[in-house]
Order: sequence, then C-alpha cells, then structure tokens
Amino acid sequence: MKSTSAQNTDSGTTSYPGERHTRLSAVWTALTVAVVALAAILVFILQNPQSVELSFLMLHGRLPLAIALLFAMMLGAMIVLASGTARILQLRAVARRARRGQTEATAAAEATAAAEATAAAEATAAAEDSQPPASNPSTTIH
Repeated sequence: MKSTSAQNTDSGTTSYPGERHTRLSAVWTALTVAVVALAAILVFILQNPQSVELSFLMLHGRLPLAIALLFAMMLGAMIVLASGTARILQLRAVARRARRGQTEATAAAEATAAAEATAAAEATAAAEDSQPPASNPSTTIH
C-alpha cells in the first residue's frame, strides 16, 4: 500500500503539508485582526468626542474621552509588555544555566567514565605483565 503525504480533512478536501498553516497565513491573519481592531478603535474615538479634564502629577489639560482612554490602554499594554519581557528573559537565563550545568555534569560523567576505562585497561595490562609466560611445548629445548 502506497502512502501519500496528503491528508483528508473533515470537509472532504485534501490538504498537503504546509498548505494550511504557513508563516504567510499567520501574517495575513494577524494583519486582518489588526485592521479590524483599528477600525473598532476609530469608531470608539469618533463616538466619544466629549472632552474631559485630566490631571497627572503636575500636568493638567483637556482631552477627548476616547483619546484619554486610549492613552490609558496603551500605558497598561506597555506595563504588561515590560513585565512579560522581564519574565521571558528570566526564564531564558534559568534555561541557559540549566543547560550549562547539564553540559558540565555530562562532561564530568564522561571524564569519570574515561578515567575508569583507563584504570581498567591499565589493571588488565598490569595483570597480563605479572603472569609468567605460558610454556609452549614446541619451543621447549630438551
């Protein structure tokens, strides 16, 4: 029976490897989501034009409500991104230390095994040297 790389999907169509999930399809999906999100933000801004008074530390001013909320959302997103980036960097450092420790442990185990093999070989050679040579009847002189 000959196997093929094509797979049947639930809808009965045949898909080949890489046909359904590619990097380009991921970019297309992300771009579509971004355009829809920007359209929703634009509608939100246009529907909330009333001004509000803002005070932050020593800064005072008036902004449209939607713009003020957009700034607050962006500040929150930057805080989440900063904390997420810090956590990712922390996990990478832990993984790097673990790999380095594992490499050192592997090297130590290999060195121990090599030393044991060398010691065993030296012991075998010493045992062979200490045994008297076996007499060979054909080389014995009478």
